[in-house]
Amino acid sequence: MPVDQWLRGAAFGDAPGADVWRVAGAGEPPGRRWLAAVVLGGQGRYAAAATVLTELLACPDRVTASLAASTFASHRRQLGAHAAARPLDALALRLASGRTGASTRTPDPDGVDRAGATVDALLGLAADAVGLGRPGQARRLLAAAGRAATDPAAAGRSAGPMASWRARVRLGWLAAEVELAAGNPDAAVRPAREALAECRRRGAVRHEAKSMLVLAAALATAGDRTAALALLPDVTALADRHGLVPLAWPAGLLLAELTSGEHDFAAAGHRERTRHALRIVFSRADAPLRAAVRGSLWVPSDMLRTGDSAERSSAGEIHGKYVIGTCQGLTPRDR
Repeated sequence: MPVDQWLRGAAFGDAPGADVWRVAGAGEPPGRRWLAAVVLGGQGRYAAAATVLTELLACPDRVTASLAASTFASHRRQLGAHAAARPLDALALRLASGRTGASTRTPDPDGVDRAGATVDALLGLAADAVGLGRPGQARRLLAAAGRAATDPAAAGRSAGPMASWRARVRLGWLAAEVELAAGNPDAAVRPAREALAECRRRGAVRHEAKSMLVLAAALATAGDRTAALALLPDVTALADRHGLVPLAWPAGLLLAELTSGEHDFAAAGHRERTRHALRIVFSRADAPLRAAVRGSLWVPSDMLRTGDSAERSSAGEIHGKYVIGTCQGLTPRDR
């Protein structure tokens, strides 16, 4: 299989657990290195991804540099560092908005083009706003991302398919999260379901797992615990099978919360698996991200003992905040 096709399958398809180390090095083309960094981040290898992405921020190709900035920001958010993610998302938008010549390119099916970079940056800023407790701003940014995804002129492309499948999925995630942040859990269910259906049509395993997690959070918040509990074991199964540790620990945390009380033995098992996954993520994080984890009130104190003195929330106390951050990693201290 050609390297580029294999990398696409790892980043956006059925092989998110692939070993991409050999194509993450400086001798590879920037586009391949970015795809490798996407895969590494999906596996929770944040320090390795950060090394690649930091270098790509200076890439002469502004689209690649923009995508790198958005990816770097998403990795910050996954452990609650929304304040640190926001400047990276702003940089991504500036880079995508510059002259790139992308309007002459054939639209990329996965959104790896100027249009996709623009949407990624706007959605990243919307996610930052959700995490920083600014739902009104998040809604406006989400609307801007929707316009960029459906208007060729706004995204600097010729007429053709309006949005990549990846843009549609991420729009669904953010729409659900914005509704949850605004206290409208019932309204969050539909976009979460649509995102999941899109992922399944594309065979995008990592995106499918996150979509199930977003939908489970929406259903749980809307009061349908049974439906949420039916989804979460599939999330953990996919995460375990493909090494998607950043999805394993929030799924475990939500499972622990939803089974607490009625099934305390099961809840204890979920909490232990969550603790183990969090420690793996922490061990693979770069120094700035490790500092964010240590200071994050969102990470339960009994899940990660690092010797710091910060008082953190219990799982029950953070559940309400968790369901509107899901895989982003809401950080109350950042609000």
